[in-house]
Amino acid sequence: MGTMTMTLAQLSVTGSKNLNPLSVDVMRKTSIDQVTGQLQVRAVPGVSNSYRRRGSATIMNINLRAVGVAGDITEGYATANVVTDNCGRVIGQASMDTMIEKAHDLTNPWREQIDAYIPELQDKFANEVINGTGASGGFKGLKALCNAIGATQQYTPSTTTSGLDVKFVHLDKLALRVRGTKKAFLMNPNLAIDFKQLGVSLGGNVWSSIMVPYGVVGPNGVMTIQERPVQAFNGIPIYETEWMTTETTCGKSGKYRIICISMDESTGVELFYPSSSPAIGLEVYPLQLKERNPEKFMRFEWIAGLSTRHAQCIAQGFNFKITNS
Repeated sequence: MGTMTMTLAQLSVTGSKNLNPLSVDVMRKTSIDQVTGQLQVRAVPGVSNSYRRRGSATIMNINLRAVGVAGDITEGYATANVVTDNCGRVIGQASMDTMIEKAHDLTNPWREQIDAYIPELQDKFANEVINGTGASGGFKGLKALCNAIGATQQYTPSTTTSGLDVKFVHLDKLALRVRGTKKAFLMNPNLAIDFKQLGVSLGGNVWSSIMVPYGVVGPNGVMTIQERPVQAFNGIPIYETEWMTTETTCGKSGKYRIICISMDESTGVELFYPSSSPAIGLEVYPLQLKERNPEKFMRFEWIAGLSTRHAQCIAQGFNFKITNS
């Protein structure tokens, strides 16, 4: 795997016009939730993604017709099932008093500031990918997108208030609801531990691990793309994300959901961003001096959104509990 030549400090101080898109992609891949850096990425005009969501022959009015049978063909129209998803914006601003900047005992105080600040930006973005509601300037995350598609993509095997122990059949049922060849499961890390323990106890070949790309930032700030193993069920990776937090379902708190998505290029879940942005929607503005205060500041804006290009590219299961202590 190749080493990126740009450090986090250089990435931030040089400004958006000099950003290396590959370096920003490393930032996306270093997200703690594992899945953000694996999503398909698409540049779109403006800040909205309008597309025809596939997956309904009824809406498209696909016909059958026997030989010699007369009658009108029911038409489908170009506006059928057109969906528009909007970008949201994750924004932050790091500031430093000019006297502190001069008196700092570090060689590059902004390097330390930015190296500490960027992980917070990544975490906020990763949280939006899972839990975003589309309100307050954010974008709709995976939970909200699946909720909007409706009951056909929901799976609650039991409504018991005590919650459900994990079983492989639940993963099978979720995967069946998702079309595509490149699927992935998303779940809380503790729920993934339960599945791993189940796989070890049962043996066999359904539980394994696969290698996926992952961005690493070294102590010198140099970013590299490496590979790491993640758990897999029947070859489908399980991405652990701490943003899949506890919920109240079936009358009791402390439950978890599992999401299955397709990451196929044309029919899966995708991250989109304005094509005018040089680097996957992320704009980093160079150091500026505040007009009325003796402080310098640096602003980060990450403008992006999520789309589901097929009605069956995402599904979610509810009411699961954690049993490991």
